[in-house]
Amino acid sequence: MRKKITLFLVSALFFFGFQNSQAQFESSSVKIIDNIGKAQPTNPDRRSAANPTTCVIDTVEYARFKASTLQTVTAYEGRGLAQFYGAPQKLTLYGADFFAFATAGVPTPLTTEVYVNLYRAGSDSLPTGSPLRSDTISIDSTFGGGLLTALVKHAKFTPIDIDFDYIIAVETKASDTLRVGIVANNWNNGDGDGDFFNCGSISGVWYRGRNLNIGGVVFDADMLINPHVKYTFGADFEILSQCFETGTQVRFTNKSSENVVSSIFYNRYAFNNQEMFSHRWNYDLVGTPFNGSATIDGQTTYNQNKPYQVRLITSVLQWTNARFCYDTTVHTIYPKPNSPSILGGGIKCDGDDVPLYTNAPFGTNVKWMRNTSDTSGFFTGDTLIAQNLSSDTILYARVSNGECLSNPGSVSMKVYKYPTPPIIKNDSICGGSRATLFAVSPGSLSIQWFKDSSENFPFHVGTIFQTPVLNADTFFFVRASNYSCVSEGFLKIRALVSNDFAPQDPSYSGDTSVCGNTSPLITLRAETPTTDVLRWFDQPSGGNPIGTGTTFSFSPVDKGTYNYFVEAWNGSCGSSRVIATVEVDNAPAPTLIQHAEICAGENALLRATVPFGQISWYENVTGGSPISLGSDFNLIKLFSDSSLYIETSSGICVSSSRVKVDAIVNTPASFTFLTGDTICSKGIAILKAGVPYGEILWYDNLSDTLPLGFGNTYQTPSMLGTKPYFAASRFKGCLGEKFTVSPLVRPRPFSGFFFDAMTDQRVQLTPLTTNGVSSNWNFGDGNSSTQTAPIHRFEDSGTYNIRLILTSVSNGCKDTTTNSIYIELWDPL
Repeated sequence: MRKKITLFLVSALFFFGFQNSQAQFESSSVKIIDNIGKAQPTNPDRRSAANPTTCVIDTVEYARFKASTLQTVTAYEGRGLAQFYGAPQKLTLYGADFFAFATAGVPTPLTTEVYVNLYRAGSDSLPTGSPLRSDTISIDSTFGGGLLTALVKHAKFTPIDIDFDYIIAVETKASDTLRVGIVANNWNNGDGDGDFFNCGSISGVWYRGRNLNIGGVVFDADMLINPHVKYTFGADFEILSQCFETGTQVRFTNKSSENVVSSIFYNRYAFNNQEMFSHRWNYDLVGTPFNGSATIDGQTTYNQNKPYQVRLITSVLQWTNARFCYDTTVHTIYPKPNSPSILGGGIKCDGDDVPLYTNAPFGTNVKWMRNTSDTSGFFTGDTLIAQNLSSDTILYARVSNGECLSNPGSVSMKVYKYPTPPIIKNDSICGGSRATLFAVSPGSLSIQWFKDSSENFPFHVGTIFQTPVLNADTFFFVRASNYSCVSEGFLKIRALVSNDFAPQDPSYSGDTSVCGNTSPLITLRAETPTTDVLRWFDQPSGGNPIGTGTTFSFSPVDKGTYNYFVEAWNGSCGSSRVIATVEVDNAPAPTLIQHAEICAGENALLRATVPFGQISWYENVTGGSPISLGSDFNLIKLFSDSSLYIETSSGICVSSSRVKVDAIVNTPASFTFLTGDTICSKGIAILKAGVPYGEILWYDNLSDTLPLGFGNTYQTPSMLGTKPYFAASRFKGCLGEKFTVSPLVRPRPFSGFFFDAMTDQRVQLTPLTTNGVSSNWNFGDGNSSTQTAPIHRFEDSGTYNIRLILTSVSNGCKDTTTNSIYIELWDPL
């Protein structure tokens, strides 16, 4: 089977029959012999990888290769016969061959002339406008036994470049009554295959072959009018993605439809529906230089992470001498690189220059970007120096391999300021007690304590350091730090010891961790085995007491760490100050409750956040054990509404009640009805559906994602036959199952008809369809008839529009055809 192309059809589908001497296409009853060999390719599998050259001029023998046998069509008195050709790309046209002879007639000259004209094809696939090129050819009565080699004629044009569909016509002079027989392939055998690339003109009006008949047989044939064409075709193909992933199939889409390779007019492979033999693929795989099977589009799987050069060699098998014309194209396809790992991130200091490194494979490039939407980058190279960092920074890098970019890898740098040197507070104590030293630097994260300024690692970290029992002056060194960012130099902090002896230290017995929301007043307790006075301080050293006695109470303002200090006082010396540290916590209140609204069968993500602490998920409002911890909980494939409950906690503090989090499931409505009209062919159907809620979407195919329309009804285009449409309901973005609805399309009778001009201004009307129909004729002169094939006489000359309405007896469908006919007054003399 050959590949067919689609043409624009004329709007009225009817046949013209011309049965009198003034309006008739005839066939000469002669035998035409095709004595021109049909060359076969001697090596159809040969290929060339050379750069293409312009293909040599080819004579397109499309019609001759379709012929079962050959026939002739006669033309005279300004009539013409023509053949349509498509132009999928730019072509150069030089002329055409055709086969013709002058038949016997009155008068009987031995020669005549015809015009060979080149026309642009209109939207109806008929000649339009004036001829673009023309040649006048002399036709004589040489018949040569009907051999094509004796009948061949050559028309030459000034070369013309065309990139549009065209028609080559052989037309007779209006004043010439000598009939010219022009060769076609066989309409009795339907050699035209229903394509109707042929056409004919009568009285200056062109008609498609489907609207013409020869001896009552539809003119389904091709005229042997063979263009001389030259072209340069460019083989090319597209890769859906220039980047492949190893182990996955890669497809290559041939662009042959954009040139002569896919055309049945110019490539004999395409003519025989064997275009696949025009293409040979080389996927650059070791051991398999060319694909073993002939295919138009290519596909393969690559298992190595490297570039491949994909080669397509395409050939056009021309008509003349079975010549081949080749073209080659090569595209490189690259593997998609993996996202790079980036080293060098982490904690950095303000103003530092930071080197960043990637692990990109050898032979690739690394592009550095400031955001994920960037693909060009601001720097290229394996190593980037991020200079003078002043704020937290995230940078991205993609590995480029030819045109392929990896997904971005990222590196984060947390930038801290260099802290200012700490503010220190020395302590003076009595012998035998411990000093409490204090240092603070606003904006720093910690204070580091050292025994010597040459040390690298602190022995203590914190704002407060309590020394061992001292009997002599002692000093230490401190500096502020923000992780690796430290203040400049070290500061010396001193513990000064007097000769007086300190009393015994008290013991602390108060709480160390409480909930502020349940314990608004916190009491600290201390004891001493002596009669010394217990004094409470809010400073580690010095200052004035804020309370005395064995207890001290305070109300915390907020959660956090509260430090108080207690010492025993004998009137002249204080003991070591004992640190009373209380961690005050609270059960956090949620800052976000995110419910879920989903479609049936989807996962529902419930979410809650707290500024600190932890979230526990429960199935019940009270009791039970938690089913999950964390901010998110995912309910899998949910088909009905569901709820969970969250409980917040921090340390020993738990929220007093649980908060409900809902998952709402939206389900599309079921149809209450879904129907389609019953119509006649070529009619428009209304599809109807109803749902109790939501909306209705209409689709052309089951796999479509874009709907044809919305609403309770959908109006189809004109329908020639029954086809399914599909409807789905949607509610809050949730699309239901697609259901089929098929309007019933009843066949419409075909109302085309022949008309034969007779004597005495009579016309014989013959419909093409007679069985199972009723006829209604309107002759255009005020008269009508219900006969099947009436003969009507017109009283006056003129142009009349004859209309036939056929009605199917079985289903009531109607079809109408109107033809115009000119009636001349009959003069019997």
